[in-house]
Amino acid sequence: MIVAGIIFSLVRGLRAAPCPADAVAVDLPSNSGVYRLIDALNCTGPGVYNVSVHGRLEIERKINISEQKIVNITGSADDDFKSTSNPSGYTVVSAVHTTGMFSVSNGSTLIITRLTLEGGSSVEGGAVAVKSSSILNVLHCGFVNNGASTAGGEKQI
Repeated sequence: MIVAGIIFSLVRGLRAAPCPADAVAVDLPSNSGVYRLIDALNCTGPGVYNVSVHGRLEIERKINISEQKIVNITGSADDDFKSTSNPSGYTVVSAVHTTGMFSVSNGSTLIITRLTLEGGSSVEGGAVAVKSSSILNVLHCGFVNNGASTAGGEKQI
């Protein structure tokens, strides 16, 4: 397995490098980790990303998953994060109503587990926008206060 810090040497704004040949493990303990993930996904070609998310993360720009990528994002269940809108205590990923959270296109796959996605707002897919040729697998997740103006706002699962 490749150490995640090596992969995240991509610099925003530069031309994307080819995706790594091996699966990449990413641990996101804070908001700064979200931007490392976005930069890592900016590589060209197929890639596999296994992401662990802890606590509460706020997303300020949509995470695009394209070009035959497989992204598996797994949160945790923590009593400290239990609330009326998050009774399970799953890891909260919030867009604070400024953007959609994930866009899945070009034959890619997004698998999300033990997450509460809240406050996503976009034209298509408030929390997750999925093109017809792509796959979204949702396991033990909640969707709270997401909205889209034309297609796909919120569905409780």
